[in-house]
Amino acid sequence: MSERILTGLVMGLALLLSGAVASETLRDPTQPPEPERAAPSGPAPLDMSLDSILTSNDRRVAVINGQAVREGDPIGDARVQRIGEDRVLLQINRTTRTLTLDGTPSVRQP
Repeated sequence: MSERILTGLVMGLALLLSGAVASETLRDPTQPPEPERAAPSGPAPLDMSLDSILTSNDRRVAVINGQAVREGDPIGDARVQRIGEDRVLLQINRTTRTLTLDGTPSVRQP
């Protein structure tokens, strides 16, 4: 008699567990399909902003995220490759990324 009860309990438990597993793998047919996730195209966006560029006859300084840097200086995971009139080229690993000034630059005369 106890063997029948034990077999019944095991079978009942197996049915309960198989129902829980099956409900997790089945998709509700009344719900719209999940959108496909597109693979990122191109390099990830930089978490850096070019605040300003200061130039004189003998030096160029860029301010990136509030930090003044010159050509060759490291900033975050990047290295400043070149400072232009309105842009800065950064070397990140083996990739060159460009930061540009947003808006019209203001010029102040000495």
